[in-house]
Amino acid sequence: MTHCTNCDNIILEDYCPKCGNAAKLKIIDKHYLQHEFMHLFHLEKGFIYTVKKLLTQPGESIREFLKENRNKLMKPVPFLVFTSLIYTIIVSFFPVVVANKIGGGSADSYIDRIFSWFQAHYAYANIATSFFIAFCTRLFYRKYNYNYFEIMTMLCYVLGINMLAMTILAVFYGTLNVIVYRILFTVFVYGYAVWAIGQFFNKGSRKSYLAAAASFIMGYLLYFTTISLIGIALDEILK
Repeated sequence: MTHCTNCDNIILEDYCPKCGNAAKLKIIDKHYLQHEFMHLFHLEKGFIYTVKKLLTQPGESIREFLKENRNKLMKPVPFLVFTSLIYTIIVSFFPVVVANKIGGGSADSYIDRIFSWFQAHYAYANIATSFFIAFCTRLFYRKYNYNYFEIMTMLCYVLGINMLAMTILAVFYGTLNVIVYRILFTVFVYGYAVWAIGQFFNKGSRKSYLAAAASFIMGYLLYFTTISLIGIALDEILK
């Protein structure tokens, strides 16, 4: 019999019945760190399954996560962060032209600084973008009973798959004509987003997919416009 080092409760077995702390801590070695990393993103059981379900049944899978069972899919924010990390690592080895690059002004311009920072930190860029797309999506689908944060959750999954599609395209960028690359980018990145969002709300309605396209495009435009206005304001105030 021993006392828990965390809450001082009596421990009779391997774990404290009150707080769950282990009676005897494991040695921190490479296996421990590997397990912690895998557990952080639920890679040991959730990542591949999540990707499979989002590629085949995105609407149904995300609705199930929101309303019925949250143990099957990888959690939305870690999924988006991890897929963004994969993309960031891969593009560091391949010369990819950023399809949505905006700027072209002075390197000292705050607009270029902000966009360059976001393009170097895709996880944050995706999260920021999802705020604007969610706002537009809720406007177009206001008759459906989903709140803003549920739509944000849906978009984390959609943008996560987008990052994986961009990762695959990045690998083959050097073998593709620029025009072909941009066409494939549009089809597999924007096309998937429209299909997944439309299926999430009403997969049997053409209007649902048109609304998905409109909300996705307007969300990006609103994001770019807002960042640009912030950059212009900073240029005027701090120059």
